[in-house]
Amino acid sequence: MKIQAYLNGVLTGIIIGLLFAPDSGMETRRKLSRRFNNLKNTVNDAYLDSKEAVRNELEDLTNSAKTDVKEGVAQIKDNIQGSSDRNI
Repeated sequence: MKIQAYLNGVLTGIIIGLLFAPDSGMETRRKLSRRFNNLKNTVNDAYLDSKEAVRNELEDLTNSAKTDVKEGVAQIKDNIQGSSDRNI
């Protein structure tokens, strides 16, 4: 919640600053467009980085789970073979 309030304050400050800037309307629109594109690229990069980090974490968890299952199956197999050897 605090982050959202902070971002709202920053955005409001930027907008007010641009509206009262001593530039022409065309130059202000150009600056806004440039800054918006920079912000969009920054957010997109952060999203892609986060997505990759989550993907890597899930892959690690999946590999760990696969290893755990293989070990569990091996133990069950050993237990079954051990009990069948004793019954013979």
